[in-house]
Amino acid sequence: MKNTILAIFIMLCAFSSQAFGQSVKPLSIQGGLGGGLSLGQSDLSDYNGYNLGGKLKLDVKMLPVKVVGHVHYNSLEDDQQRVLTQLGAETEDVSVEIVSVGAGIEYSVLPIPLIHPYVSADAAMNFFSGDQIDSFSRFGCGFGVGTEISLPVLPITFDIEAKYRLNNLIGKDDGEGTSNHIQLWAQVLFDLF
Repeated sequence: MKNTILAIFIMLCAFSSQAFGQSVKPLSIQGGLGGGLSLGQSDLSDYNGYNLGGKLKLDVKMLPVKVVGHVHYNSLEDDQQRVLTQLGAETEDVSVEIVSVGAGIEYSVLPIPLIHPYVSADAAMNFFSGDQIDSFSRFGCGFGVGTEISLPVLPITFDIEAKYRLNNLIGKDDGEGTSNHIQLWAQVLFDLF
């Protein structure tokens, strides 16, 4: 009897490990769209607004990190200027738009079922424009934390992230200020491969 139970146990273990091995893809790609809030920091501390964009995640099972690419549009307006306009004062619009194109990594810190918290870092080329500025570009980076939420009944994954973006880290002109912002972001990811 013990031998029969042992044999059944070994067969079940072999079957489940074989089935598990077949279900794990060596490579998966997810893409998503989303948006959120952009909160100005440093010389942009009076500016707040919104962001829209997309993210592509490449998960190679042999690597401990996911490779990530992103494109974000951030629209920031001067809050003080907005208050003056609401009070009836005649003012000129003051806004800054930043388009960020970059790549980076995400490292899952605690992979538990359904929720996958991560830390992230990226490098990006940032393209600035606005009402009162000439267009220019600067190299920057970002550091953040986030989590993926996967529900087995849905074919999508929710991705929520907070990132501190250093927008003009490299390439500043003499006398140019520091324009950083916090990006709060939520998106829906779909399996592409």
